[in-house]
Amino acid sequence: AHRRLALPPYPFEREYYWFESKLTYAKLSTLLTQSLFESVLQLPSGSKLYSGKISRHRYPYLSDHVIFDQVILPGAMYVQLALETQEDKAKEQGYFIEDMVFEYPLIMSSTDSIVLQMLVNDSSQFEVYSILNDKSAVRHCYGRFIESVVFKRKPLDVNQYKKQARSVISSKAYYEFLSDNHFHYGLSFQGVHAVYQHENYILAEVNLKADGTYIAHPALLDSCMQVIGALSWKDADQFKTYIPSGIKAIQLLRALPAQLWVFLLPVELEKKEVSFQLYDLSGEFLGLIDGVQLSAFNYQQLGQGNGSSIDRYYELIWTPVCRLLPMEKPPVNTKELTAWLLISNQKTELTALAKELIPWGIELHTRCWNEINNLDILKEIHVSRILYGVFEEKELSSWLVENTESICIVFLEFLQQLIKHLESMSYWIPLDIITSSCGPASSLWGMGRALQNEYSDWLVSLFDSDEGLEGSLLARVRLLHDLAGHADNQFQIKNNEVYTCRLKHSHLPADARQIQQQLAKMPYRLVANEQGLLSSFNVEPVKKTVLQQHEIELSIEAVGLNFRDVLLAMHLYPDSTRYLGSDFSGVVKKVGSSVVEYAPGDRVLGLSYGALATDLVVEDSQIVKIPELLSFEQAAILPTVFMTVLHALQDVAQLQQGEKILIHSASGGVGLAAIAYARLVGAQIYVTAGDARKRAYLKEAGLNSVYDSRSLGYGEQLLEDTQGLGVDVVLNTLTGPGFIETSLGCCAKGARFIELSKRDIWTAQQVANKRQDVEYHLIALDELLANNPKQTVSLLNRVLAWVQDPSFSWIPYTTYPMTQVVQAFHHLQQAQHIGKVVLVAQSVIATEDVYLITGGLSGIGYALCEWLIDQGAKNIALLSRRKASTAQLKQLDLWKACGVRVNFYSVDVGDKQALEQAYYEIQSDLGLIKYVFHAAGVLSDALLKNQTAASVKKVFRGKVFGAWYLHELTQHNELKQFVVFSSIATILAPVGQSSYAAANLFLEKLIEYRQACDLPGLCVHWGPWRDVGMARSYSHQFPCLNNQEAFFSLHYLLSHTQTRSAYVLSANWTHYFHNKSNIPALFSDLFLRNEAKQSGNLFFQLKQESESKAGDLLSRALNQLIGILLDHPKDYHLDPN
Repeated sequence: AHRRLALPPYPFEREYYWFESKLTYAKLSTLLTQSLFESVLQLPSGSKLYSGKISRHRYPYLSDHVIFDQVILPGAMYVQLALETQEDKAKEQGYFIEDMVFEYPLIMSSTDSIVLQMLVNDSSQFEVYSILNDKSAVRHCYGRFIESVVFKRKPLDVNQYKKQARSVISSKAYYEFLSDNHFHYGLSFQGVHAVYQHENYILAEVNLKADGTYIAHPALLDSCMQVIGALSWKDADQFKTYIPSGIKAIQLLRALPAQLWVFLLPVELEKKEVSFQLYDLSGEFLGLIDGVQLSAFNYQQLGQGNGSSIDRYYELIWTPVCRLLPMEKPPVNTKELTAWLLISNQKTELTALAKELIPWGIELHTRCWNEINNLDILKEIHVSRILYGVFEEKELSSWLVENTESICIVFLEFLQQLIKHLESMSYWIPLDIITSSCGPASSLWGMGRALQNEYSDWLVSLFDSDEGLEGSLLARVRLLHDLAGHADNQFQIKNNEVYTCRLKHSHLPADARQIQQQLAKMPYRLVANEQGLLSSFNVEPVKKTVLQQHEIELSIEAVGLNFRDVLLAMHLYPDSTRYLGSDFSGVVKKVGSSVVEYAPGDRVLGLSYGALATDLVVEDSQIVKIPELLSFEQAAILPTVFMTVLHALQDVAQLQQGEKILIHSASGGVGLAAIAYARLVGAQIYVTAGDARKRAYLKEAGLNSVYDSRSLGYGEQLLEDTQGLGVDVVLNTLTGPGFIETSLGCCAKGARFIELSKRDIWTAQQVANKRQDVEYHLIALDELLANNPKQTVSLLNRVLAWVQDPSFSWIPYTTYPMTQVVQAFHHLQQAQHIGKVVLVAQSVIATEDVYLITGGLSGIGYALCEWLIDQGAKNIALLSRRKASTAQLKQLDLWKACGVRVNFYSVDVGDKQALEQAYYEIQSDLGLIKYVFHAAGVLSDALLKNQTAASVKKVFRGKVFGAWYLHELTQHNELKQFVVFSSIATILAPVGQSSYAAANLFLEKLIEYRQACDLPGLCVHWGPWRDVGMARSYSHQFPCLNNQEAFFSLHYLLSHTQTRSAYVLSANWTHYFHNKSNIPALFSDLFLRNEAKQSGNLFFQLKQESESKAGDLLSRALNQLIGILLDHPKDYHLDPN
């Protein structure tokens, strides 16, 4: 029997029992000696394989190597790995590496433990690979070792070169410069202490304390290479583009000391090659880094190494804080009341409310807007809080939009009076700006955010409620009571739930990242991977070549997949090609000199292997024009399937009326096309299919003789149904054991057996041995067309004549976007489809659509026009107040000569009548508008106290009224998208841009309204663009987006129609807020992420501090992290005890 045991009342005895492992000691020893490799394996081939694990936890300093907001393993680490394997050989003659190439960057997450392997062959060539989560290896670097004596050089007279320097860049200024250009190095990698510049040379002091026995500490060597940035100190845009991609030669006399000098001669960065020499503190020569090769680099490249991506997308998220419970009267001494002043647009009597607030210690005074000619009341009574409220109808209307401007102007005039009074009183009374879920009034939030920035010491809060005037005031009282001391100053209340807003990163869907990254670097093609797996595909660039006489360059719109593509991807097809896709439809981009039947813009379909791409070059004998009524998707399903069926059943089998035909796998593309042809000629149809769902579909399609293709029972059933006569034609795709025999048994005398399969098929002799009377034909369309290419056009034209017959019924097809290519192949492999599977190009720009762009001749608008044309757009209307320049007029003529209609309309979009007239002209000239891009706008920057009604109207005219008038004109059109270009000013509200922030915030509310009305809408809040756009005023604070990066983002947002609003920018938030005493709560989540990302800094700092100082440093760091978690202000200090 079981006995009940008496357990101790407390489960822990607080004693430690450590398990001692030899493996643990071995690894610890390895770390202490700083050896990166844990094992070396001598291979039979004579090669050596070095292996080790690397992680940010194991080497915390790596967390400080941040590029484009990602922790990247530094290239200097690969150098150290290579040097480490040569340490024994190099002690006497030095270290020598040649032709080192860096291929793909290695992104390191905070949790990844990555296996690094270096393979060194007997020819002294080496390769470095990474393996993450047991996935396939990725090669990051390769090079070779040379046994060579390093040539010594004369000592460097450091003091002389320092004295001759024309300027000196401090460490702080230099790393701010690098940070502005996407290189966010933490302390562990900030080794450059000073840079001495001269027109003939650059000298840099590098000093980095690092423990261990490294030959070249990765952080130290990386700091040396960072000096390259000094070459573009005066031209920041140059440095953004280049990073080291290879090194011709590395020569080191000995291991590098922690302090050294870097000397390099200035070169033009366009030459893309830099060399520098290394000297110790006394000026003795240490080594040479020769031929550092620089290559163009952008943020999309970071995803190539291991599938990760860089996110430039942000979204504003409202997160719940608390729920407001019914008010309870607090214990307040009502003899000591504090005065609140409410100023609103309503004259409602609030006597009852005022009485209700007295127990809370609040004496409420109310004024209407038009009663505030001056603010003498502030001198008459001691007001402790001012509330400014705008309460309007909740739904946007034309009247309210017209009123938006006056709402902001009245508020501005009130603010200017209030600021004047408060400055004279030297006391800043807390101000609440209260709106009531109203689109137009929400523009005040833009002004309110600007006010918070311009007067950072003034307690200004923004508050939106769905409760109306009285409910909003009561909610505000409860909020002050319930969330006293809360760091947030922007609240929203819905159904008694309190929300605060946070700017958060918005990520690309995981399965779309790699393909989306490649879309920015078009053209590209997808090819089978080396392992034959369907879980991923390789992306290869399509090289641009000069077109031959009969060649045509196409932009691919859709690709029809065949089972051949699945076999190719899995390496199961007799052909060795890795190129996927053959059936395509697209648009002609360019033609060769002898092509006469086709011109740019023509819609075509055809057959060419390797069609799973963005761009394709074909012969003019491989394509035909798409009939007007066919879509790209319909055209893409035709070539292989319908050409095969026509050739097999019309040319070879010569199927006749009244004959019987057995069609195997009849629910697939070929099967359904064969059924359509058999019906066309009047044959009797017998079919098989693999599962009950597909057989049910065929029966619903009107077929009576439907059999199971997964058993051999169909033979007896068919013979029974044909009274033992059998069929005249078999269209075969079944090759498993017994299936060919059974199908031959179903053949009538003299039948034609058409074999379409590629694997496990019979020879003609095998068939003859079984049924000598049966004609056996093996159909290989690819071989047929390869031997007679001209037959492609002939067959395609016959197919088009067939499918345009009024009696033809289209076969079903399933579409996938290009980003879901893996899912499409799995769908096809698992035989889940009925009919065809089609991959649709991600481009959302249709050639035939009409695009309207406001602000079309300036900055972003004109760049957008160029991008749309590059994407294939042929009909664009540019609206602008300004006149076209001579260069622009010439460009418009050039576009028109190429078949692109770009019409210019001189119109002020803030003029409703003029815009309406232009709108109808566009529809008459170009056709129905499908896309609206509202990029018009002007700035009128000034401090709030210097703004005027005229400056507000100047900004609102084009931005606000133009957007609303466009909405009114197009709301009954079947638009594909209505895009408004806003700015990050809506959340940053920089000093001087209150009107601009307010106007752009209205755009966001307009898109919310449109989507509530089931109308398409997208609001893009842009960060600064390089050289164009109004957000370039932030360009000194944020890295600028170039056109490629910006339009990559726009393409992504347009292709994800569920997105309503997005902020697109490249930001170093730590740098942006480094001079501010408090980080606004709106951005706090970003800093929580950055703190986690920079966790390596603390480890490095603690190592460098004395024991007494390290304790204080640790205490301060914990205080900061806890403060972030608890939403405390930046200057809040916890009691360390």
